[in-house]
Amino acid sequence: NDTNPFTTFHLRQSFGLGAGSFVLSTLLGFFHLWSLIQLLNLLVLILIIVGVLNANRGKESHLPFVGKFFEENLTFIQ
Repeated sequence: NDTNPFTTFHLRQSFGLGAGSFVLSTLLGFFHLWSLIQLLNLLVLILIIVGVLNANRGKESHLPFVGKFFEENLTFIQ
């Protein structure tokens, strides 16, 4: 097993953010809440930037609001 814990950590964060964003956007779109989708996309963009900066600096910092949830529940990513 040659997995890198640093890579696994950031993969869980980014996968969770992408999957969560997709699900929420789909649900909001179903109810025609387009302005909320735009706000969600802005929030996701900010979280992506935070995640990229953390990864670039070599830090394993959870994303605000959702990072700990992703780390605890996306254990299938190894």
